[in-house]
Amino acid sequence: MKENNITEEKDINVSKPLNADNPVVSDNPGTGTPGVQTPIPAENKDKEKSSEKITIEKAVLDDILARLSKAEETTKDLMDVADKSRLAHLNEKKDKTGKPKFKLSTFNGKVITAWRTIKDVVEKNISSGNYYEHQEYEIIMEDGSRHTVIGYNKFADIQYGNQIVAEEVSREVTDLSTTLVLSLEDGREMKIDAKYVN
Repeated sequence: MKENNITEEKDINVSKPLNADNPVVSDNPGTGTPGVQTPIPAENKDKEKSSEKITIEKAVLDDILARLSKAEETTKDLMDVADKSRLAHLNEKKDKTGKPKFKLSTFNGKVITAWRTIKDVVEKNISSGNYYEHQEYEIIMEDGSRHTVIGYNKFADIQYGNQIVAEEVSREVTDLSTTLVLSLEDGREMKIDAKYVN
């Protein structure tokens, strides 16, 4: 007598689509109710991520570890010789994003990108015996225009009177100077020598 092998087909109602955010365990015997999605526990997801492996040549790994060790030594040396007060000042200026903020001087609505002393003379009045100082400064604006300021008090008023805050985007360091790339409040980016920011 010939027996018929009959396979019973069932419609499975899947309430949620299968995707990376909704992983399921297949309907293998003993894993749960057939046709019902069984989420993978969170701890299993973490294990899957942490067990990812890569293959790398030993020479490349040795080079990476050597560079890391050298960078750590350099950082330690720099921290040892760093001016602690300036370092603390820099850390105070950092906001929650860790990006330093700086103040830029402005004059007539434009950012001052540099300044220099043109004249600094101390003279004695022969008649009174009093000494007199005469200072002149040149301020250079973001558009390249230049203005002469007479007297230190007036120069200080301009330098510290009207300031705007800018956030550091990046910096270029050479043996001679440090140039900051700053993002202004109006969205513009500007390069300025670090010695001309407050």
